Amino acid sequence: MFDTNWRARALLVPAALLALSVPLAAQGPTGGSGIPIRKDAARPVPARDTTRVVTDTSTGAVAATRADTTGADTTGAMTSMAGSGADFASWSDANILAHLRTGDSLEVQTAQMALQQSQNPQVQSLARTLIDDHTKNMRAADSLAQALGIALQAAPSDSSAQHMMHEMSSWQGQSGVSFDRAWTQFQLNHHQMDVQKLPKLRQQAQNPAVQSFIDQTLPVIRMHLDRAQTVQQQVASGT
Repeated sequence: MFDTNWRARALLVPAALLALSVPLAAQGPTGGSGIPIRKDAARPVPARDTTRVVTDTSTGAVAATRADTTGADTTGAMTSMAGSGADFASWSDANILAHLRTGDSLEVQTAQMALQQSQNPQVQSLARTLIDDHTKNMRAADSLAQALGIALQAAPSDSSAQHMMHEMSSWQGQSGVSFDRAWTQFQLNHHQMDVQKLPKLRQQAQNPAVQSFIDQTLPVIRMHLDRAQTVQQQVASGT
């Protein structure tokens, strides 16, 4: 059963995900799996604080506060998340896995919102698929990081979590068709950007195991994109 108090915490991201600075337990030189490890893979990259972080004393989670809380259309800002190949030129494998894992976690949150706020069967079906697939991918990222002895660390240039949280904030208070249209359009835009972004991250990744993880993730994201496009068209047409 999903948390019925999601509204109070919809913008909250677990501290371990947003800060992404707590090392995951390593499992020996090869993580016990024989996967090759880069010697510099576990070297943390200093993160630049681009937002003010507020701790929720009741949940132990943190939320990033933003100057722009108007709920305005963020399509342009979201598009910048995909970026060009140069945007990822300095990213390490730790940065890449941290980025992917945080995206999975936030996708689960957006899907939980859809299950709570939408009455549309197609929207709810897509939301359940996103919860299942992104939860599996998040766990796989954890396992891979542990096997490689990588301490997940967000890249200084990675503002994707803030952008997604901003978009989520604009859905609070919406319901019915209004919510369905905003949510499905977000899923369509976001998965289009992911399909463009993942090959660039794969090219930047150094460890073959991280490259393989991205190779396995991309077909699932493409499937999500196809589903999102279909559902978005159904919602837009009122069918």
